[in-house]
Amino acid sequence: MKNRPVVRNFLFTLTYLLLVPGGVFLILTFLGVLLGVQNLGTPLPLFVFMGLAAAVGGTLWARAVLRATSLENTMQPAAITGITYGFLVVLLGYGLELIEQSLFRRNLLNAPGAHTQFLLLFTAAILLVVGITSLVLTIRVLSPTNAVLYSVAAAILGALLFAAVDLLMYALGWRVGDLDQPDRSTMLTVTGLGLLVAVLGSGTAVGALTERAAAGGEVLPAPDPTEPA
Repeated sequence: MKNRPVVRNFLFTLTYLLLVPGGVFLILTFLGVLLGVQNLGTPLPLFVFMGLAAAVGGTLWARAVLRATSLENTMQPAAITGITYGFLVVLLGYGLELIEQSLFRRNLLNAPGAHTQFLLLFTAAILLVVGITSLVLTIRVLSPTNAVLYSVAAAILGALLFAAVDLLMYALGWRVGDLDQPDRSTMLTVTGLGLLVAVLGSGTAVGALTERAAAGGEVLPAPDPTEPA
C-alpha cells in the first residue's frame, strides 16, 4: 500500500508525541504532588514536567521513525532529537506563557488585535519547534538538502494546520481576545486543539518523508557509536 508509511507514522506520532508525553506528564505531576513540590501550579515547574515528558516521547518517536527506515544504531540520534524537542517545549512554551501572563495582568487579552498577536506568536513557535526538531532528526540520516527540505515542509505544514484550526475556531465563536469569551479557557481550548492537529500533521509528514527516502535509497548510514568521531 502506497499510504502505509503515512498510516504508520501517524500512529507513531499519535502514540509517542501525544499519548506517551501525556501519560508521563500526568505521572510527573502526581509525583510532584506526593513529594510536595511547591508552586506546582506556576508555569515553570509545569513546563519542566512538560519538557521531560516531551523529551521521552520525542525520543521514542524519533527511534520509531528511524527504525522504520531499517537503520541500525538509532538510539543516539533519537535521544538527541528527543532532548532537543523537550528543550524547545520548555523554552518556547514558558516564553509564551510569560507573554500571556503579562497581557492578562495588563488586561490586554481583550485588546484590539489580540487574536492576531496570538495567532502570529503561536504559529512562529510551531515553525521553530517543528523545524528544528525535524532537522535534528533528519540531518543525521538524510542528505543536507533533503533534511532541510523535509524539515521546512513539516514546519510549514504544522504552522498552517495550527492557523487553520485557530481560524476555524474563530469562525465558530471561540475567539481569543473576544470580550464575550472567558480569557484563558478560550485560549487554552484553541491552543490545545491547534497543537494537537499541528503535531499530528507535521510528525506524520516528516516521518513518512524520511521512510520513503529510505525506501528510495536516499538515507545515509547511521553513525556507529563504537567508532571514534
